[in-house]
Amino acid sequence: MTVADTGVGFPEVPPVRSGPPSPWSDGGRGLFLIRKLTQSVRITNGATGCTVTITVVLPAQGLAVAA
Repeated sequence: MTVADTGVGFPEVPPVRSGPPSPWSDGGRGLFLIRKLTQSVRITNGATGCTVTITVVLPAQGLAVAA
């Protein structure tokens, strides 16, 4: 999945946090969740905005998924 916007993007590559952001912080949850729930994430800043591309591998149809 790819999401793009026309905002200013990130000033540099966002750091990988060692844990979740503070519950009192104004941001940081989106990329934290993306990194926890997907197999890969690519963040690209460009002249027209920022693009985030994620890869999610889904289980094969008919296979049980442990909860």
